[in-house]
Amino acid sequence: MVKRDPDMYKEWRLPGFIVALWVFMFLLYSCHAVPAKEYNIWVMQKNIRCMPKWEAMELMVAGEVQPLLTGVAEVLMKTGETGPMPTVFFADVNSGRWALVQLGTENDACIIEMGGNINFSPDEKAIDEIFNYLPGEKS
Repeated sequence: MVKRDPDMYKEWRLPGFIVALWVFMFLLYSCHAVPAKEYNIWVMQKNIRCMPKWEAMELMVAGEVQPLLTGVAEVLMKTGETGPMPTVFFADVNSGRWALVQLGTENDACIIEMGGNINFSPDEKAIDEIFNYLPGEKS
């Protein structure tokens, strides 16, 4: 039986770990979700309201809406690349007012949309009608 010296492998542990970590990170970076089918997608220009972050927050306070949801949106940039942008959904259940605010990388915030008549329990059939969607059928 061959007896192994445990100290012999100590000098290779850190470099081996770094190489394994690098390979693992490469695999994670190269793996991404791909839609199972192609969608008809086009980019349209849309007018949105942008302002300094503090002014956007003052507008939300003045509108008496509260932050309800936060998330990070993958935004399509002018260059064609996507980038992460924090997004906050504000709403007031009593008045029905709501706003979707996206925070930029600098000191800017953009109000993507704002409106009224918020409904936290929409009817699924009504939503299908709005989207002109018939479950199970392709158009």
